[in-house]
Amino acid sequence: MGVTVIDVVMVVGAVGDSCLTPHVVNLTPPSPSYTRSDTTCNRGNGGAGIACLHGFDGGQDTVYKLVVSGGPVRVNISLNEGTGGTGRLRMALSETCPPSGDCLTGRHVLRDVRLEPGVHYLWIDSWPVAKTGGGWTDCELYTVYIAGSVLAP
Repeated sequence: MGVTVIDVVMVVGAVGDSCLTPHVVNLTPPSPSYTRSDTTCNRGNGGAGIACLHGFDGGQDTVYKLVVSGGPVRVNISLNEGTGGTGRLRMALSETCPPSGDCLTGRHVLRDVRLEPGVHYLWIDSWPVAKTGGGWTDCELYTVYIAGSVLAP
């Protein structure tokens, strides 16, 4: 009886590239806030077909896992495009990753959102545009701001 050896290679990607490797954001009292400048460049498109993004799901995306503990929080989430921004970024907030059809979406801001303790996902995606000479461009720079306050239980 012979022995079969199987090599398994698992490519996970960089932090923020997918649901498997999201940026983890802990929104805990007393100051549930977060700021990060990043890019969708070289991230891949893990979210094609996200209905709630209304077509802004065909480009490269970045994923954030929001972990709320210690009670509910109320947040404002702002998405500011970097220099030369094209207006092709959108964000989706959901309890699933990738976001399901039931998610909260916005172009630049999600205001006054109540997040219960647990895990929530913020998905930042782009609209790809054809490049001169062929191919697509969907690489965008951005800064995401999450400003929160703790709610009484």
